[in-house]
Amino acid sequence: MDIRLQHQSFHFSFIALLITLLIALSCGGLARWQYHRAIEKQQSLSYLADKASLGELQLAEALLMPDEWNKTGVIVHLKGVIEKHKYWLLDNKVLNGRVGYDVLIIVKVANEPRGLIVNLGWIPASDERNFLPAVSFADTEINIKAQIKDGDLAGFYLAHEEEKSSSWPKRIQYIDIDKLARQSAESLLPFMAYSKDSILDIQPHYEPVVMTPQKHKAYALQWGLIGIAAVVVFVFASKVRGNHE
Repeated sequence: MDIRLQHQSFHFSFIALLITLLIALSCGGLARWQYHRAIEKQQSLSYLADKASLGELQLAEALLMPDEWNKTGVIVHLKGVIEKHKYWLLDNKVLNGRVGYDVLIIVKVANEPRGLIVNLGWIPASDERNFLPAVSFADTEINIKAQIKDGDLAGFYLAHEEEKSSSWPKRIQYIDIDKLARQSAESLLPFMAYSKDSILDIQPHYEPVVMTPQKHKAYALQWGLIGIAAVVVFVFASKVRGNHE
């Protein structure tokens, strides 16, 4: 295909033009997606900051919020009791390059009949897949500060066959409050919390916003520049080729 613009000839194939357009449009789409993700992350950070401004609440105070309000980000003080031998190990959790589990327990506070699922943090996995690491709680009472997470708790997970076992601890692949309620035969609150305090050798590691808005904007700029570079290379190659001919 030959085009002449302002005394300059361009020679290129239709396939090369199509590939360049696909690259440019794809990069533009990715840049736009990253930019919108940056806006969403900024809104999330503002939302979490607004919730943090409430200070540390008792769980009973958090429960007084309207049910339609998303409680994610609310910091609560949990002083209650746990069943030391009834806990879950959330599979495939990596911390500092090491594979392990997150430890989930049920905390019951005074004057609240429903239990709250609390993620205490990470413990390393054993070398043998069939051997689950044991957590030895010193007491049935717990006194920690935790951050509530409401809404989608399962996140991304691979399809799997559910492990059927009556023994504890139980290994799970994702968090499903209804499923945990059935397994434990307990009535549970419809949200969970992540501990901000370290217990035993369990390491809290929850980050409500993993990637910052600035990083998303940097990725958006990167994709945009790649798209522009593809067009510049195509034009330059076509121009040089036309001049040579």
